[in-house]
Amino acid sequence: MTSNAGGIQYFYGNLSLATKFMTVVKCPICGRETEFENNEFRPFCSERCKILDLGSWADESYALPAEAGELTEADWETIEKVLGDNQEDS
Repeated sequence: MTSNAGGIQYFYGNLSLATKFMTVVKCPICGRETEFENNEFRPFCSERCKILDLGSWADESYALPAEAGELTEADWETIEKVLGDNQEDS
């Protein structure tokens, strides 16, 4: 006997209950639920969503937050000192 609940199949035998466990995640692009294991496009649901995500990276739509700042004279002196120390060690 087989039951299908929400796209996940459960198999019921006469003497024992065997449940197929799988990790289901939401696609980060479209939000559709998809199986994580045995999914060549994971964590995406399809090749389309995978390519859309790659395009967002290429278009620089994703970015890590960072503070823009200028180096001070003291910063430059520290950098030069460290570089000079490293060249003397070589």
